[in-house]
Amino acid sequence: SMATTVDGPVLVVDNGAHSLRAGWASRGAGEDEAAPDLCEVRNLVIKPRSRETGEVFSLVGAVPAKLLSGLDAARAPIKSPFESNVVCNFDTQETIFDYVFSELQKKKKKQCGEWEAGAEVVVT
Repeated sequence: SMATTVDGPVLVVDNGAHSLRAGWASRGAGEDEAAPDLCEVRNLVIKPRSRETGEVFSLVGAVPAKLLSGLDAARAPIKSPFESNVVCNFDTQETIFDYVFSELQKKKKKQCGEWEAGAEVVVT
């Protein structure tokens, strides 16, 4: 087998049927270095409608009940990107990826500056 070496940052995404976890891989991190921040969310999307404006929102993960206040969530289906452990709902998966990458970008800016374009991505 052929081994490949990557010099730049590597983003690892564990896309499980229950939860999605993503974070920057740490190569050779010593004991003095902090563990990289992970973003972990329930692999679900709910799209409730605002009672006031009629606007539809995409909420990712396990949503606290207080966030649903003022929204017509009773009729909003909860969607998973998976059916029988296979990704079939690609729009739902894209919504979850958008949310996770946005959260990782916020964490990265807090830690060490801008998101690095051209990072390698590993999805499992």
